[in-house]
Amino acid sequence: MNLKEFHAHLREAFPSAITSSCLKKGCKLTLEGIPQSSLTIIDADEYRRTHGHADRICDYLLFFTNERKLYVIPVEMKSGKVDAGTAVAQLQRGADVCDEILREFPPSPCPSELLPILLYGGGIRSMELKVLRRSRISFRGEEYPITYERCGHSLKNILRL
Repeated sequence: MNLKEFHAHLREAFPSAITSSCLKKGCKLTLEGIPQSSLTIIDADEYRRTHGHADRICDYLLFFTNERKLYVIPVEMKSGKVDAGTAVAQLQRGADVCDEILREFPPSPCPSELLPILLYGGGIRSMELKVLRRSRISFRGEEYPITYERCGHSLKNILRL
């Protein structure tokens, strides 16, 4: 399966949950400079509603491809204060859902890497920062650190493109 087919397959499988932006409660992930043909965004609240997930998951599930890699990107947005334990749990459930989604498809077009992102609008207390720095999100046998940035940050900058 090539990259175009991969994104088309995702969009076909989850039509009601596909969106073109990441914006919740005044918190936004900026997508400028990211080719839309290489990015599929699933609104996780809509996915959860239509697929019967009882547990809360992160806000968005992004799948971004370039010629070398598939980035699996669960995104949690907090416009107010951050409860790190809750955010970590939601990102982990988002990573688990992404893994479930990928298992439904033929092999992904290239190696995958998880990039869990927490965007925040309010402050983060020092205790919460300690939890975020220590926490890792499991995905396909690997452990990944959480990237945390202010609301409005650019996905392009996070990916270092």
